[in-house]
Amino acid sequence: SSGINAEYGGAPSPIRANSNYLLSLPPDKDILSLAAGSPAPATFPIESMSVKLKSGEKLKIEGAAMAAALQYNRTIGQTGILNFWSKVIEEMQPHPGPERQTIVTTGAEFGSYLTLNALIDDGDSVLIADPVYPPMLLKSRAMSANVVSVLEDPVVGGLCP
Repeated sequence: SSGINAEYGGAPSPIRANSNYLLSLPPDKDILSLAAGSPAPATFPIESMSVKLKSGEKLKIEGAAMAAALQYNRTIGQTGILNFWSKVIEEMQPHPGPERQTIVTTGAEFGSYLTLNALIDDGDSVLIADPVYPPMLLKSRAMSANVVSVLEDPVVGGLCP
């Protein structure tokens, strides 16, 4: 998508404009930009990550697996992480009947699509804050939703009445 949005008179949305601005800056070792979705692994400040569950079980990610975990990846998530969380979820909430699928998204695109797809029926009205992450607007409209843009109050927070 070009990031051009009819809601803003054909100009880029504020979020897209900010991403474009950040990408136009000279490289800075103190800034880790995720705007393009594929940062250089050598710039990551994270070497490893450990998670300890209440059961005492531990998950440690490091090296090449850590570098891969911090990038955009397969649509449904990384195999090792999917298997781990599927097991944890099944132990916490046994699910009789048809097999369920666990999906771990590594970015906003697929997660927002799945959420909108599960919640919106053709013709539903959807309130969307302005400014909005442009793909949310496009996805909502693609699902034949009646999109109503509502301004946010930057001082008080929340939607303007």
